[in-house]
Amino acid sequence: MGLQVQEYVKSGRLVPDALVVEVVSGRLARTTARKGFCWTDSPAPSVRRRNSTPILASKKMSLDKVLYLKLSEAEAVNRLLGRAKIEGREDDNPEAIKKRMAVFTDLTEPLIAYYHAAGVLETINGDATVEAVAAAVSAALDAAR
Repeated sequence: MGLQVQEYVKSGRLVPDALVVEVVSGRLARTTARKGFCWTDSPAPSVRRRNSTPILASKKMSLDKVLYLKLSEAEAVNRLLGRAKIEGREDDNPEAIKKRMAVFTDLTEPLIAYYHAAGVLETINGDATVEAVAAAVSAALDAAR
């Protein structure tokens, strides 16, 4: 399954919901997930959110905290163009970035509202330095334990 996911990611496309659900369900079945897990994802359509709830419930798990690393559009563009120079990524060009940012915004806003209403959302300033973001993430995860 990982290779299938990698194909989507390399081409800059969103991984289909069914594949994400399959990967997550398989990962959560491992005993190491019982101690806790961190699910990192770009914005996922609401179907993923709806599908994740029964998966977690079937494993007697729940989300304690959802971290949103809020990054300004200007900083996101700057970082992606920098990544393009370093990694030679063709999908990190101004036109593609603009499209991805629009998709990101459309998909993220409902999720932010959903997790905020559920009382599990914590917003972290993604524009900060790597060290400051890492410290904020660590503090949020420590507080959720």
